[in-house]
Amino acid sequence: MNDSTIRERWERLTKNQKLANLMVVVGSEAAALLLKGFTDKDVEEICREITKIPIVEKPMQKMVFEEFSEVIGESLGSSLGGYNFTEKALTLSKGEYRANTLLNRIAPISETLDILQEISDMDPQRIYSMIRGEQPQTIAFIIANLPPAKGASLLSMLPNTMQSKVIERIGAMDTATLEQVNLVVDSLKQKLTESKESPRIKAGGVDVAADLLKSMVDKESRTNILDKVEKNNPELGSNIRKRMFEFEDLLALSVTDLQLIVKDVDKDILLLAMKNISPELKESIFKSVSKRAAETLQEELEFLGAKRKIDVEKAQQEIIQQVKEMEEEGTIVIMEGDDVV
Repeated sequence: MNDSTIRERWERLTKNQKLANLMVVVGSEAAALLLKGFTDKDVEEICREITKIPIVEKPMQKMVFEEFSEVIGESLGSSLGGYNFTEKALTLSKGEYRANTLLNRIAPISETLDILQEISDMDPQRIYSMIRGEQPQTIAFIIANLPPAKGASLLSMLPNTMQSKVIERIGAMDTATLEQVNLVVDSLKQKLTESKESPRIKAGGVDVAADLLKSMVDKESRTNILDKVEKNNPELGSNIRKRMFEFEDLLALSVTDLQLIVKDVDKDILLLAMKNISPELKESIFKSVSKRAAETLQEELEFLGAKRKIDVEKAQQEIIQQVKEMEEEGTIVIMEGDDVV
């Protein structure tokens, strides 16, 4: 295929198709940064195109370079697209929960899931009026496909006896067949058509349940729901609680466990993570190291200049991830109870 033919192909592409090729060429991490600048609607359209691109071959890469040379810079190396690329880029740019929701809509069966977007765009009160008479499993599926804040708002409208049942089902579900989705959606609106294939659709899971609970403003309600889930399903409740672990929850760890964590954390990361924490947590961290090390930490904190909030949160997330890994390995124990949410 000669250059003129390639150029003609390139010129026939839509704006989103060209952007999709750009995302594949720069790689998933750079694509994630670029996608942050787009609305969810634009991201959905671009990512739908990415899933159709298994690979950007060299002749087409040349067209991408010519049109987006300033954007590409040094971010070269990846030319493999497809669903896996899309999933990674979306997760990096939008987070796992939002990525799951968007992936549901850009999957090959996306046309059958349009109703979920319609419901997602509704006011929480309207959604509640539509689903309040449904079974807990149906309500759980709908809430799991809403943005966390809207899902949390809807969850708080449900009767107390229903809230824990819904969270339990969200936490227990991971994927659903298209037939199962059709049963749920058909009970709300006759819009979906039958499909011969039965792809798997991300419907919930422990992380989604944890995100929903963390998004609830009323801490007392959040605690009550989680307590009920733990009582009815101890393993699921424990897993949700662990996913909800936040940096300030280090206060709930034993002195020994905190010592193990701090010992393995890079000093610069720890210093940055401590930038905006409570005095109580600072004191606990100081007590987990030697007197000399504590004095050094305190002195360096005093001279630590202004830092971007995103950098501080990233440092805290690195430590939280380490805590979770150590807990899974059995090195430490994340304590359960009212102090950890």
